[in-house]
Amino acid sequence: FRVVTQSLVNRKSLAMAAEPEGEEATEVDQFVPEDTNEANEVAELPRVPCHIFLPVVPAARVIGKGGASIKAIREQSGASLRVLQKELPQEMQRREDRVALITGEAHQVQEAIAGVLERVFDRSGLPETAEGSLRERDYIVEVLVPEKSGSHLIGQKGERVKLLCQETKCDIRVGQDRVSGLGEQKKVRISGSSAADAAGAIWRLMEVLGELVA
Repeated sequence: FRVVTQSLVNRKSLAMAAEPEGEEATEVDQFVPEDTNEANEVAELPRVPCHIFLPVVPAARVIGKGGASIKAIREQSGASLRVLQKELPQEMQRREDRVALITGEAHQVQEAIAGVLERVFDRSGLPETAEGSLRERDYIVEVLVPEKSGSHLIGQKGERVKLLCQETKCDIRVGQDRVSGLGEQKKVRISGSSAADAAGAIWRLMEVLGELVA
């Protein structure tokens, strides 16, 4: 994926750096592993499914009342969007954690990511008396990536992830431990100053993963 448009210089540098219960029950799908058959070329890169980790409250916002929000995201983006629940490890189910799975054409996935994060970071419900620090806190989201891609995302001496941070203007940290039960996945924590920046960082991260399997 690309964050709108990445410069050829940035590409070269990176290469060198080596919810309601009724609705939710219908929004469950199998967790798609990194070797999915959907890995066809889109915009010269293989399709890489995007997995966004969602705690219970943000997941409910993404689904919306009667599934209204998730349906709107699908219609506006054209992407396939599902919220996984029953296929997740028991520990995650007990915590009521969810995973948003996004697949489709490159531009569709990009728009769907933005739509999901718009709901995840919705702060319109905060009271007017809320402290400024609460309204202005960083936009933090976690993405699941194949464990074997972790070292590639970090790069030699951390050069690749440093360049990604510079490109996206976000803090990107690759977790050390894998998420058990999820096809050997790792969490990547993204922290940005806006929802748009965080969405752009996820998009760029997916693009790099596509480059790795190309």
